[in-house]
Amino acid sequence: MGSALLPDLGTEIVIPVCAVVGIVFSLYQWYVVSRVKVSSERGDTSPSNNNKNGYGDYLIEEEEGVNDQNVVAKCADIQNAISEGATSFLFTEYQYVGIFMIAFAILIFLFLGSVEGFSTKSQPCTYNKEKMCKPALATAIFSTISFLLGAITSVISGFLGMKIATYANARTTLEARKGVGKAFIVAFRSGAVMGFLLAANGLLVLHITINLFKLYYGDDWEGLFEAITGYGLGGSSMALFGRVGGGIYTKAADVGADLVGKVERNIPEDDPRNPAVIADNVGDNVGDIAGMGSDLFGSYAESSCAALVVASISSFGIEHDFTSMCYPLLISSMGILVCLITTLFATDFFEIKAVKEIEPALKHQLIISTALMTIGIAIVTWTCLPSSFTIFNFGTQKVVKNWELFLCVAVGLWAGLIIGFVTEYYTSNAYSPVQDVADSCRTGAATNVIFGLALGYKSVIIPIFAIAIAIFVSFSFAAMYGIAVAALGMLSTIATGLAIDAYGPISDNAGGIAEMAGMSHRIRERTDALDAAGNTTAAIGKGFAIGSAALVSLALFGAFVSRAAISTVDVLTPKVFIGLIVGAMLPYWFSAMTMKSVGSAALKMVEEVRRQFNTIPGLMEGHAKPDYATCVKISTDASIKEMIPPGALVMLTPLIVGIFFGVETLSGVLAGALVSGVQIAISASNTGGAWDNAKKYIEAGASEHARTLGPKGSEPHKAAVIGDTIGDPLKDTSGPSLNILIKLMAVESLVFAPFFATHGVFSALTSSTPLWREKKKACGIMLSSDRARFTHSATIKFVLPPRLGCLYRAPISLGNLSLLIKIYNTTPVAQQEIVSLYQRFCQLDRNSKGFISADEFLSVPEFAMNPLSQRLLKMVDGLNFKDFVAFLSTFSAKASVAQKIELIFKVYDSDCNGKVTFDDIMEVLRDLTGSFISDKQREEVLSQVLHEAGYTRDSLLQLNDFIKWCKGRQGEVPVTMGPASMEKSTAYSHHLAESSSRNVYAEEANYRNKEFVRAEQVKLLDKRLRILEDEAEILKVVFLEGAEERRKLVNEVQNEFQAAFGYPKHQRHGLLQILHEESNPAIVIRKLRASDATECVSEFSGRWFRLKI
Repeated sequence: MGSALLPDLGTEIVIPVCAVVGIVFSLYQWYVVSRVKVSSERGDTSPSNNNKNGYGDYLIEEEEGVNDQNVVAKCADIQNAISEGATSFLFTEYQYVGIFMIAFAILIFLFLGSVEGFSTKSQPCTYNKEKMCKPALATAIFSTISFLLGAITSVISGFLGMKIATYANARTTLEARKGVGKAFIVAFRSGAVMGFLLAANGLLVLHITINLFKLYYGDDWEGLFEAITGYGLGGSSMALFGRVGGGIYTKAADVGADLVGKVERNIPEDDPRNPAVIADNVGDNVGDIAGMGSDLFGSYAESSCAALVVASISSFGIEHDFTSMCYPLLISSMGILVCLITTLFATDFFEIKAVKEIEPALKHQLIISTALMTIGIAIVTWTCLPSSFTIFNFGTQKVVKNWELFLCVAVGLWAGLIIGFVTEYYTSNAYSPVQDVADSCRTGAATNVIFGLALGYKSVIIPIFAIAIAIFVSFSFAAMYGIAVAALGMLSTIATGLAIDAYGPISDNAGGIAEMAGMSHRIRERTDALDAAGNTTAAIGKGFAIGSAALVSLALFGAFVSRAAISTVDVLTPKVFIGLIVGAMLPYWFSAMTMKSVGSAALKMVEEVRRQFNTIPGLMEGHAKPDYATCVKISTDASIKEMIPPGALVMLTPLIVGIFFGVETLSGVLAGALVSGVQIAISASNTGGAWDNAKKYIEAGASEHARTLGPKGSEPHKAAVIGDTIGDPLKDTSGPSLNILIKLMAVESLVFAPFFATHGVFSALTSSTPLWREKKKACGIMLSSDRARFTHSATIKFVLPPRLGCLYRAPISLGNLSLLIKIYNTTPVAQQEIVSLYQRFCQLDRNSKGFISADEFLSVPEFAMNPLSQRLLKMVDGLNFKDFVAFLSTFSAKASVAQKIELIFKVYDSDCNGKVTFDDIMEVLRDLTGSFISDKQREEVLSQVLHEAGYTRDSLLQLNDFIKWCKGRQGEVPVTMGPASMEKSTAYSHHLAESSSRNVYAEEANYRNKEFVRAEQVKLLDKRLRILEDEAEILKVVFLEGAEERRKLVNEVQNEFQAAFGYPKHQRHGLLQILHEESNPAIVIRKLRASDATECVSEFSGRWFRLKI
């Protein structure tokens, strides 16, 4: 199918080089920002530093009545307080998260290691049987390592983002004295430091991890990338606590500060007299910066892992095409270069001169990065992929062209841009939706809330259509791999997206510092303009995160379904539907927890702020300093305490459902959470963003309409503040956290899928017999799974000993039961048989108990009509799937003769005492032959057979004796037949260890030829046997196909019988008439036994047809 233009060595160079370029560029941006001095020293005033975006020209406006050095000193002090508060919170949070991280790593190792009993034995790979894959214990170890690496990388990403933000906030404030353009550049450059550092760091760590794991896994790419999924789990689990904990912290402080400060005391936002003001600004950094950074890193890691897992079992992985395999990483590498060029447009190519240019400049960043990235994706696709290749698609390989994969990535990229623009329209105060919300404040807070909720609900429509179209197009072209790379396309410009997202909280902090430092109203207007644009872009960033989370979650869901060996997710199945509605409920439960957590923490904050205003003399007049530390402590303690229940809900739900209710119920939970969570997340984020900007619209008074609603402190403004206060936890806590919920549950289920599939209490793949069935199975079949090997033929055949006539068939289709195939270690052809067996098992297990009861076995017509069905019930009653497979494997051509005879011995050993008597054998023969021969004839045959083997009627045959006896039988015993049959015949001594069912028919034909069937008739019948392939085709048509195919076969058989024996063409005898009229197998068998069809056929083939029914 061709090969990639870029060699593997080139790939090994390009990816780390792009990552290093991103890191170097972020350090350069940090250096430029650091040239803004937060001190009382004057910088270098040489002309060389006086460029249009210069930071050392010292063209500082004189503040009204404020000494310049005092302003700088105050900004430095406030910056230090915010930085120390944020650092203290994150270290406290990371102590608790570290405990969780270690505990969960141990859990991953124990669960995955126990899938195969901590086996160190290599196994044939699931999708490439020619290769040997590393043992389950290795998967457990390396999954644990990758989980820890992902978690640590996520923590570092969040921490570095926070430190960068707190480093830049005061510098943005100081640059605002020179103009809004200077302040914009500092804030955006600082955001770029975080964006490029996180994107490059995530890419570099993942690339290094893959290469280190390759040292052990070698060419076992299937196992390698299964272990890599832990990287995404680690990243998202840390992001959950960062988003929830940081969100509770920031909104508890924000709500407490606004309710008492703005509404009750009528003081400005970020007024230094407000005791919660420092906690509020700290929260902007730990929630909107650290939490958001961890969140987007988790999305990037999970989308990359999902794509790599699918690629590893596609032609990329099977053919070990490393360049094509790394296509997701190469997209991310190209994204760093594209974002680097895009950033220069904002910082070097264009200059912001007016407030109205801020928001368009940020919007241009999205448009430019998307347009350039489209070209970049095309370059990567045509140089790094062959012209065509195959992609794994639920058990089959789908042929995909490279241009089709390009469209998958591009549709995800542009869907993200559409979601961003729609989000901007609904959350920016430059457009009518937010202005309508602001106007509704005329009549009070209630109408403001109503308008805001309606706006949020309506804002869901277009993003969902965009996501749906992206899913449809990408899945149509490249199945689940297409969806994974579409998500990666949406996140390919993550560096620019993070720069824009981080810009908002930095600007917000800058405004707070300006207020607390006592700067003029003009400076505050500039920082408010930056902040308003930041709120809109933050909402855009949340839209990107939620959209990508939906695609990532779906890709991970598909990988989970395949890895858990679920053939279909049928919502009409009760256990799946139950999971679906429970999963749809989880986002509401989670949102309730986070909202209440914010409310509880805010309640304590309000009480503390009120206490300080009431008890500290001179605080309201500005003569006394508030106790900021107490408010910081309240937010810290509350967030640490309150983040545990929501986190436990998300982390424990997949474990509980998977272990106790099975993988199918868990699949319903994941689907329900995805469908419900995306809608709520978009609505909550946009509602909160709209309320926030409606308040800022009134405060800014930039238009005539806005001025009619203001000024600050007016009744409409107070109503807007209430709406903003309600929306804060929606847009900064519940909404953003929901995308982590849907991603994290999916990736956690994927990582633990092998354990859920084999150890779930109610799973059909339970690895041990239920306790309540153990006693009944004491004498049953208890075979180990190493006997689960199957024939290479297209149908699964076995003949129950001795010649029971029970033929087992199952429709063959290569489903998505990769885990089953891996567990039973089958050959490539036998993979299909495992699929069929599992499908048949599920059909028989009607109540989804995980085992098949006696009544369910009797529902199989072939089994129910078998002469030995009652004897077999004691062996098969209560079989779980492993024992079911092991039981059937005994009838395989690959099974040893000793295994087959051991099963036969159990049939004869009716009292389960380990010995077979003459009477035991007689009872079985009586069941088998019925009235075909008399008891006297049976005793004659059996006595002679025992005598030839050196045994008597009184011998007690143990298993070893029985095996010796059966293997030694080669002769025939003449038996006189009754008048209803034939005058003279011979019967086989029961060769109890046939190597295959085909040999049975060959021996039978030989028997007929020897004794009573004319040579010409035998030739014709044997020809018919070959045509029917040992009757496989006839039963397929009778039992599986439609009436037309059945009629064709009946006519074919009738023509052959007419040609052989001269019957009239219009006449149908016995078998043909029944086959023509009936399609139900149970009715066919019943009619055959009740009619003279047996005698009709016996005229031509003797005992041949008797063996079949």
